[in-house]
Amino acid sequence: MAMLKHDILQRLFTTSNDLADRIVTAAPVAPAEVAAVNELMKRRDQVNGLINSIIGDAFLAVASTPELKQAFSDLEAAVKDLTAWQKALDGINQAVALADQVIAVALQIIELAAV
Repeated sequence: MAMLKHDILQRLFTTSNDLADRIVTAAPVAPAEVAAVNELMKRRDQVNGLINSIIGDAFLAVASTPELKQAFSDLEAAVKDLTAWQKALDGINQAVALADQVIAVALQIIELAAV
């Protein structure tokens, strides 16, 4: 498996696991909290969909263009932000926003790295 593909999958699996952990530990009571957890579940499902898509896609072996290198760096930063958030156990809405960042950058990488 190409290194770039492996690295992206590793970061997306980390993201999916972090989101799943937060969903499992959430104890929503108010309707707004329930809605926020539902949004978080949608983001986890989107990340899992990206994982499934990447597994079947042909990818460049390395980040060979400046745009792809920057996108991969952005993905690493977004995953680190999400992981740090998970440790802090802040609000679910923040997790949704961070997951959106991971998803957006992963989509950019898929577009740039597809061969």
